[in-house]
Amino acid sequence: MKNVICAIVLSVVFNCAERGIVTAGPPAVHNFFSDGERSAVKQGKLLTRVYLKGSGVDGGKKPAQSFAVPVTRYTSGITGWEMIAEEKAYIPSFPGKLPLYISLLAYSRYSGMKYYSVTDRTMQPFILSAFTVVSPGSEAAVRDSRPGAIAPSRTGYFRVRDNRLGWLTFRGELYHSDGVFIAKNYTMTPVTRYGVKVSAKGEYRMITFLFPEGSRGYYLYSVHALRIRSTVMLKSGFLSSESFANRIRACTVHTAKLFGVNWRGKIVAAR
Repeated sequence: MKNVICAIVLSVVFNCAERGIVTAGPPAVHNFFSDGERSAVKQGKLLTRVYLKGSGVDGGKKPAQSFAVPVTRYTSGITGWEMIAEEKAYIPSFPGKLPLYISLLAYSRYSGMKYYSVTDRTMQPFILSAFTVVSPGSEAAVRDSRPGAIAPSRTGYFRVRDNRLGWLTFRGELYHSDGVFIAKNYTMTPVTRYGVKVSAKGEYRMITFLFPEGSRGYYLYSVHALRIRSTVMLKSGFLSSESFANRIRACTVHTAKLFGVNWRGKIVAAR
């Protein structure tokens, strides 16, 4: 009888993982990092990988392989998307929780972010402009939020002018659970490139988890996901895995800056 029960439980667990069903419980660092990965990032390494449907490695002879993202209520819904970028790091700094919380809500600080452009083979502006707005339909800048206390969840909206994708409006959700900060940003407007619709509302997502390690620092896990509904765009060569790797790296460097850590020397993830 015990064997039957165990078999049922294992079947449920594996089926949930395969189908992307959200598992219960708060996010924990061991669900996102292996022991080896925790050791590597503690030594200063930044671990980055990208899946872009149709792209290849080894000169295009071998198709890139997709990979599984830890399924939580924050990351659910992105399984099977055409672009997934993932980055893992350790930030050796432990600022006050409230100042960190406020800095994560300072959407205007995205303005001026730079990244390494594979196309231009040099550093280029990534986010030309950024500011908080009061609603998804607003285009008027307002001051960033500066709450006096940390809330379990908080929602806001902001606009950015991306150097490649133009103006985008995002919904920003910031959560705090058991000491872990989770920032989830996703588009409230479609993503277009050269006049071609790439994805619909909500189909460009950037999610970052910050797991505290005592009072020494934070493990960072970040994932960017994009639906690419245009076959033409996928096959055009305008999108590259290297570019997405450098975009997520720019965001990691920006997050480290919020902690007072300068990672400009690590800005290049791929050339």
